[in-house]
Amino acid sequence: MTVETNFQIEMLAGEDVSRAVAGSPGPLLLAFGLPGFPLKVSAIIGALKTGLMFVLVRPLGFLAQAGLMSAYLALTVLINVFKGLSLLNHADRHTPTPAGEEN
Repeated sequence: MTVETNFQIEMLAGEDVSRAVAGSPGPLLLAFGLPGFPLKVSAIIGALKTGLMFVLVRPLGFLAQAGLMSAYLALTVLINVFKGLSLLNHADRHTPTPAGEEN
């Protein structure tokens, strides 16, 4: 195996660990009736990453691939987390409080 192949395997393993540490908003989005949202985000960002890979990796080398993979991970997690938080905030604002209780 080449150094670049080993590096890509390590990046993929790091992605799995990062997703486990950051926590997946999948169950939250599933509870709000959006089970396909994380898949759509991953597909769109993945397609963008793949297109940029063909443009950037040959002239810039394997570090460009590492940057693209890191950006893919960061963007997918952040978009899913922000969507989950916005759904929670929206639900919290539109939930009536029982009589006699204050916020």
